[in-house]
Amino acid sequence: MSTEPSLSNPAKHLRITSPSPWIVRYSSTIPVGGHVLDLACGGGRHSGYLLDQGYCVTAIDKDTSAISERLGGRKNLTIITADLETGDNPFADNDALNGQKFDAVVAVNYLYRPLMTALIDALKPGGVLLYETFARGNEAYARPR
Repeated sequence: MSTEPSLSNPAKHLRITSPSPWIVRYSSTIPVGGHVLDLACGGGRHSGYLLDQGYCVTAIDKDTSAISERLGGRKNLTIITADLETGDNPFADNDALNGQKFDAVVAVNYLYRPLMTALIDALKPGGVLLYETFARGNEAYARPR
């Protein structure tokens, strides 16, 4: 018997399907019809919400099976499978996001500090960084440890 999460029995973080209230509240700061990077997109709860609001979304994560099942084939959605923490920076030459610029970058419940400069550089002038992450002390309850 496998202990791997499946789409019929998803990992705990994939069970959350509603967008973060923080993202809903501040998504209006993204230029109308803009191109959004959903960093560490997980199951695609923010990608789906942003697509429904009329944005073009590039969703990236190391495991894109859940978002592919939930949202695969949606117009204005590009799904990229890439490990953000090992190997090359996804914005490096010849990598998945090289040269791309976004009107917004959305990241929720994910923090990998070495990418921060690249995320800022990936924003178009006037672009918006919507980042909701963990507070100090959260490791007592859950990730990050």
